[in-house]
Amino acid sequence: MRTGEALRCDDAETDPRVDGTSCRQLGIRSILAAPIQYEREIIGLLEVFCTQPFAFDEGDVAVVERLAQTVVLTMSHSSAFTSR
Repeated sequence: MRTGEALRCDDAETDPRVDGTSCRQLGIRSILAAPIQYEREIIGLLEVFCTQPFAFDEGDVAVVERLAQTVVLTMSHSSAFTSR
């Protein structure tokens, strides 16, 4: 997430970037993750999980990226967020 780009894990059983033991315990096989960025700072992470491997494609990545942007837009309209 340090790169500020969305990431996709097609199979948690074979992807070295994820904690395979934790994913197995939770029944997770596929993961999408998109950073929530505000003014070049990563302030959160939006993740989507699936029990099936290879559950997501590039279209899904684009949707999750748009959802992360929507979170930022919503937060930026919040008085609690803008007063930080």
